[in-house]
Amino acid sequence: MDKWILLASICLRRALFAGSVKSNGVILNTVVRQMDTTTTLVATAFSIQNGLAFMMAPVTLVLLNIFSDRLVCVVGGILSGFAYVFCGLLLDSLWQLLFGFTVSGIGFGVASFSSFMVLQRHFEARKLAQAITVYLLFDYVGIALLPLAMQYFLSSYGLHNSLLLFGALVSNTILCGVASRPPAIIKPDMRKKESMTVKLHSLPEKGTASFLEMCINYFSSLFQHKHLEKLLVLEFFGYFIFVSWALFLVPLGESLGFSDEQAVLLSTAGGIGGLCGRMIGAFLFRINLGNPLTLALIPFLVTGLCFVVMVFIKYYYVIVILVFISGISQGLNSSLIAMTPTLVCTYHFPHAANIEYLADGIAMQFSGSISGIIKDVTGSVIHVYLFNAALSFVMVPVSLWWILGGEANLKCQ
Repeated sequence: MDKWILLASICLRRALFAGSVKSNGVILNTVVRQMDTTTTLVATAFSIQNGLAFMMAPVTLVLLNIFSDRLVCVVGGILSGFAYVFCGLLLDSLWQLLFGFTVSGIGFGVASFSSFMVLQRHFEARKLAQAITVYLLFDYVGIALLPLAMQYFLSSYGLHNSLLLFGALVSNTILCGVASRPPAIIKPDMRKKESMTVKLHSLPEKGTASFLEMCINYFSSLFQHKHLEKLLVLEFFGYFIFVSWALFLVPLGESLGFSDEQAVLLSTAGGIGGLCGRMIGAFLFRINLGNPLTLALIPFLVTGLCFVVMVFIKYYYVIVILVFISGISQGLNSSLIAMTPTLVCTYHFPHAANIEYLADGIAMQFSGSISGIIKDVTGSVIHVYLFNAALSFVMVPVSLWWILGGEANLKCQ
């Protein structure tokens, strides 16, 4: 029963985090206008939150060796809503925005990785992949619903009060920590894995040369698992494109001359499409068809085509349909992370997940900054989407390389 309660709480946290990413796009232009600053700086502050939500994985792994899973996750939940409450009460400078969203990103990251590590103890590899696809569905529940809530708060109460109310909503991430309990009975293979992990972190110091040699040997062992490097590359650029798409979808609608309400509905259409994509992804894993063809090659190709077409047309409902389709493709694409348990052995899984979270966080961090620079330099959000379309097309041959590379290797030395 504990594992299902934990899974439900993770679904809630995923919805709140992903919804906050999209909701930042709702307030982006308002913050830029009221603070008289540039899109690049505000987008950087938002992307810091998104990036740290993944880049905190290595630090969280250390904290989990010192404190209990529940304590780490509860503290993360408290911090995750801090940015919005802090900014709602005190925001009047860019530095306060940066500080608040940095702390929030740390909170989301700590809560995310710690609860994920607990979940991993409850499920064996194949079932874990299916559990991941289930909670990934709720990313797009948040994407579809929370921007509407933020738009309502913004139009009804103004920027500061809307941030305060949204912070109270996001603070429900604390529930994920309350539900984070490891299984009462630890399987023998899990006990072996945990003892090996402790042994890895407690090796005696033998000088810089020995440490570097240990790192080289460790990563050589990790990447004996075939296709892991391709998964990391595809995930990195997939998250880069996702954050840029999520953050600049509302500004795209505004730049095309649509009303604020119509622009926010574009975000909702993308969220609904993403939810459909995640549902399709979960079904594909259920019937053992979750593979690089269905989760990478086709989705990247469709995403690129949608981005190219929708920036050159002016018909609102056609753009809504294209945003919906791109949401489906991104929902499928982001389900790639569920393939990790099927690519690596039990021992290497926590470390592969650690690298994944770190790489995805770096991608999300650079996404907001680079997209903001493109928008400020060119003066148009359209060029942001054309850049992301080009990245999507580049990922097609990488996906094809994986497809032609044969079966995964779960054994290692």
